[in-house]
Amino acid sequence: MWAQAELRKVLGTMGARVAEGEIAVGTIVGTTGCARMVEGVVVGKRYDDPDTWTSFTCAAYNSKGFCTMQVPVQNYDGPHWYFELDGTNSDGKRDHGEVEVGADEYNIFGIGAVYPGRPGEPVEYAEGYGR
Repeated sequence: MWAQAELRKVLGTMGARVAEGEIAVGTIVGTTGCARMVEGVVVGKRYDDPDTWTSFTCAAYNSKGFCTMQVPVQNYDGPHWYFELDGTNSDGKRDHGEVEVGADEYNIFGIGAVYPGRPGEPVEYAEGYGR
């Protein structure tokens, strides 16, 4: 655990101030890892089933603002299809990562296909992935 003086020193370098007796909680968000994949060779495919779950929400409150009755709510998250790509990210750098695609794309592009391809043209396969 950091002593308050050390915490002040670190946060001070980020332009923050810590008053006596306060607890500072922060998150440092880096700029790396935020780029998304935009194109590349499909090296893997993943399907994520639809999910359903129940959560509860308050339906009635008392005069003090406390919940007195909860009702169940059915939630649904549909299916998802992903390609694992070796290629280029949105920063224009070589990268390896996942991109979510639609069901049609998932079924059209095989392992070794160049994604996203050209509209209206046959799927092109990278060298060494023959079809």
